[in-house]
Amino acid sequence: MAKGNEGKYIDKVHRQLSKFPQPVYRLKMNMGMGSPSGVPDYYYESGYSILWSEYKVVEDLTRMRKIPIKKLSPHQHNWLERAARNNVNCSVIIGDTNGMGVFLFRNEIFSPPPLTRAIILNAQGIAEQIRTYTCGPLTR
Repeated sequence: MAKGNEGKYIDKVHRQLSKFPQPVYRLKMNMGMGSPSGVPDYYYESGYSILWSEYKVVEDLTRMRKIPIKKLSPHQHNWLERAARNNVNCSVIIGDTNGMGVFLFRNEIFSPPPLTRAIILNAQGIAEQIRTYTCGPLTR
């Protein structure tokens, strides 16, 4: 089965994630289309912490005025809101078909900054965010 834009974007991020020396365990939460659970797409874990991440892909982030957070279903929104309230590391990663993305962590999900102030990252930058929240700050 051919991968859609979301699957291709996730693959780009995961290729970058696999380049880090400390491994990050990942598990795809395949609950099926239209699952009422709202569980995010991926669970990431390392020795430092865990991170739940929901991925969304749009055509081109640079052409948008606002971060398109409304792409979350009500179940996804409720799941992430509960996790954030309970201090569970969770994020929404909004990528585009050009390989760029925005990483929203916990409460940023529900009040995202204007796109003009958001930091748009390439796949490596998104992977570094995942790595930071699961393995701790990068030391160079």
